[in-house]
Amino acid sequence: FSFPATGSPWANAKDVLPTRSTQTQKLLFPIPDTSIINRRLIRVLLLGGEIQGHPSIPEWARPRELPRFASNRQSNTGTLQKSNVSPTESVNPLYHKAQFLTSAAHFKDAPPDQGREAAFAGRSNAGKSSALNAITGQKSLARVSKTPGRTQLLNFFSLDADRRLVDLPGYGYAQVPEAVRKSWRSFVEAYLSRRESLQGVFVVMDIRHPLTEFDRNLVEWCLHYQLPLHIALTKADKLSRGAALDTLGRVSRTLESDYGGTIGLQLFSALRRVGIEEAHRVLDTWLQG
Repeated sequence: FSFPATGSPWANAKDVLPTRSTQTQKLLFPIPDTSIINRRLIRVLLLGGEIQGHPSIPEWARPRELPRFASNRQSNTGTLQKSNVSPTESVNPLYHKAQFLTSAAHFKDAPPDQGREAAFAGRSNAGKSSALNAITGQKSLARVSKTPGRTQLLNFFSLDADRRLVDLPGYGYAQVPEAVRKSWRSFVEAYLSRRESLQGVFVVMDIRHPLTEFDRNLVEWCLHYQLPLHIALTKADKLSRGAALDTLGRVSRTLESDYGGTIGLQLFSALRRVGIEEAHRVLDTWLQG
């Protein structure tokens, strides 16, 4: 499957518990200032009580605003921690209403070209189905397979009477027969170039292998037809926080250099539920007009 050529949820958060304070002050109960474990306990107690503003509380123990995602912190295994945000918190409930509408093997079989659609595209085995399931808050809306290239149809999912999500066939899987690849290419090219209701393309790329030749072909095709693009670097939990942010920066600079500043970019992890809110905001701009 090839085409003719034509902001991160993680901030650099500092540990809210410095290893040493500038001075020892008396608290309501005596605990050694040098004990990091006790100091963590103090903060937990303070956050849950009503003595946060007491003048005797040292600066290091005072509550501070934390990033929304716990994944700003690095776990002992060197991977991103799971977000402590509940699946329904601060997200658009519209996407939880997604339900299968129909599949199409040919462009003529697609639903009526009306309303607004957002398409999901990506290289086979990049985590597209997992991303779609995470964004819609469902476990099996899109079928997740260990065998790349299994999605061979355009799958349409309705959100309401006028808005849809579309799962495009994965591309770049060498073991798919040539005849099938040609069929996909013709079908998807027709969809991307002629579908009036298509408002944007949400591209998933494995963070460990971003911007492959197939990815670039897709990007260039979409830009040629002036389709809004947003890229999610999936499987971010496979890398340490530092490595994930480094990759995000490198890909951002490459996109800026090669294509200008018109392409959105984010980190995403279906496993850790990181990046879902940002994905919803992007889809909102496309589907709500």
